[in-house]
Amino acid sequence: MHFTLEEWSDFARQRATDESAAAMQSHLDRGCAECAHIEAMWRSVLAVAGRESRFEAPESGVRYARALFSVAGPQKPESLPVRFARLVFSSFAEPLREGVRGAESGTCHLLFEEGNWLLDLHLKPHPERYRVSMVGQILERLQTRPAYDGHSVAIVHEKVELARAETNEFGEFQLEFSPDDELLLSVRLSGESVLVSALPGFTAKSAAVPAERRL
Repeated sequence: MHFTLEEWSDFARQRATDESAAAMQSHLDRGCAECAHIEAMWRSVLAVAGRESRFEAPESGVRYARALFSVAGPQKPESLPVRFARLVFSSFAEPLREGVRGAESGTCHLLFEEGNWLLDLHLKPHPERYRVSMVGQILERLQTRPAYDGHSVAIVHEKVELARAETNEFGEFQLEFSPDDELLLSVRLSGESVLVSALPGFTAKSAAVPAERRL
């Protein structure tokens, strides 16, 4: 006589009655390989579930989630699908040329892509004013005569919008904002979706040099 999956689930969770538990343990002791395999499977499931229940998302991930929620949360009926841009180039990955002064290394050049869209960004910290300036351009590779103007661009930290601008006819835009960690750049793409990219961290103490390892 074999026991059901539900009964072994109760056994593994110690929810079986004393009588049933004794009978099932006796069954295992007699060497039933099939039931031993099922009982071991349930114990494995419980172990994984226990680890998952103790998992805590990193604080940076929570802040990014809050920022995304503010960009396209379900509470907004006009919200558009979110597309995540992938970093394909960072000037931090390039060694400094011989003779380049250290002060110039504070400028950050980033290139993101998502599908046919390219997002080209140049960021420069201004620690004396506690600000970061950004010059960017949004381009679509397969468009021969694209309409780039009028895209809304925003810098978001958690649920707070730090700066907003609109692109010109060439897809160019300029922004200036306060330095912080876990910043997001969102670009509204012609009423079809919102393109989102994560920016490097600029903290109060390190505004002079972007934290490239946070990309």
